[in-house]
Amino acid sequence: MPLSIFRIAQLTNAATGAVDAQKSYDFADMIGTIATVSKTSDVIVRRGVDGIGLRDTGNRAEPFSLVTVSHHASLADADGAMGLLKALQLSGPGVRIIKHDVDRYPVHVLSVDYDQDPVWIGRIASARYPTSGPLVELRSRWRMLSYTQPSP
Repeated sequence: MPLSIFRIAQLTNAATGAVDAQKSYDFADMIGTIATVSKTSDVIVRRGVDGIGLRDTGNRAEPFSLVTVSHHASLADADGAMGLLKALQLSGPGVRIIKHDVDRYPVHVLSVDYDQDPVWIGRIASARYPTSGPLVELRSRWRMLSYTQPSP
């Protein structure tokens, strides 16, 4: 199993933070910026009136996109993995983004799909991927929405 620095996981118990081992997915890379909850405001502009006004609208997050990269032994394994990832769509609270073994980002998964077709990338042999067999690279595009501030 490759060493992972990125993980998206479903919690079995939100109170204890226990991760469901069957719904925990490791990735070799995660590309994109996570938009966390922050204070937002509306800009008020009136025609014929100088200046602007601001109205506090509370704490909100914007939907954001991430691309994850994972490696699989075959095209069938990559397709199977995509099916498992799609099961997280609209699964409600309890999905977390874990980066470098730190659970900081609770999110709702709005959608997940192929970013590109899975491709054979050849053989990899390194400390991170201790295998000499050819691998299939799966790139998945996620649309997510944060629902609380990240923990420190």
